[in-house]
Amino acid sequence: MSNQVIHDFVTMLYVFDKVVMSNGIKSHVLEELNYLVNVRMVKNKEYFTKNSSIVSSYEFIKKVVDYLVAKSI
Repeated sequence: MSNQVIHDFVTMLYVFDKVVMSNGIKSHVLEELNYLVNVRMVKNKEYFTKNSSIVSSYEFIKKVVDYLVAKSI
C-alpha cells in the first residue's frame, strides 16, 4: 500500500478485530463505521468524483469495512 494513512487505518481495523473480544463493542463500532462509510461519506460524493485518488481510497476502505460488517453478522 502506497498511502500510509490508508495502510494505518486498515491495520487499526485488523488489530481492533483481533484484540476486542466484546461482541457488543465490536457490533457498535462496526455499526458506526458502516454508517460513516456507506451513508455519511457518500452524502456529497459529487464533490470528489473527479479525484481518482480519493475515489480509489474510498472504494478500498468500503470493501474492507463491508467485509468486516459481513463477517460480524
